[in-house]
Amino acid sequence: MKIEELLGCSHTVRCLNKAGIETVEQLRKLSEKDLLAIRGVGKVITRDVLAALETVPVHRLFIIAMLDEKTADYCRRLCDLVLPEPLPGFQLRPHITLATLDVLDVDEFIAESRPLFQGMEKVPVRFEEAGFYPNIRSISILPRKDDPLMDLFEKATRIKPEYLEKYYDAGPEGYLPHLTLLHTGHMDEEALKEKGAVIQNHFEPFTGFIEKIEYSLLVGEEQFQII
Repeated sequence: MKIEELLGCSHTVRCLNKAGIETVEQLRKLSEKDLLAIRGVGKVITRDVLAALETVPVHRLFIIAMLDEKTADYCRRLCDLVLPEPLPGFQLRPHITLATLDVLDVDEFIAESRPLFQGMEKVPVRFEEAGFYPNIRSISILPRKDDPLMDLFEKATRIKPEYLEKYYDAGPEGYLPHLTLLHTGHMDEEALKEKGAVIQNHFEPFTGFIEKIEYSLLVGEEQFQII
């Protein structure tokens, strides 16, 4: 989104453009101090720019690799080992989140990025490890580090790195794509540790397949699939 679409003052736009600021995405990264340091931008303009930025809706978007029914069956069997009965409302749709992004124009982003994932259906994913992982606060299944999935993960995070939401507990460098079975929203950490040990003992490496790449939009506390 170009800054002239947000800001009505041509003088402000010229000052920001001269400083190399052309998009709202770039503008959002600037602090009040950064704005005041730009030649021609004073306190009044800074106040107006910050007020305009508050009106811009930012959408939390997920790029997700959905996995096949065979993987779903295997995951259900693992969960059955530690759950006496299904969790209320718990539906296991096996997937791996490739990237989480803060996006201004969802339709534009999807139109630009979707072609990058064409042909990724039926890509195999080799899972070789399972258990409780404190850094992601979940019982998860991890893919092999040299799996083709890693190339897909890199592709997803390179689309528009300025959009990436660095929320991962492990940090962006330590983050590893994973298939979550149970997390701290389902039970506390001590219970997860105990159940993670059971799953780890019964886990056997297997190969799943990516069925499709989906986008999911966070609205409140609910995720809605975008077709």
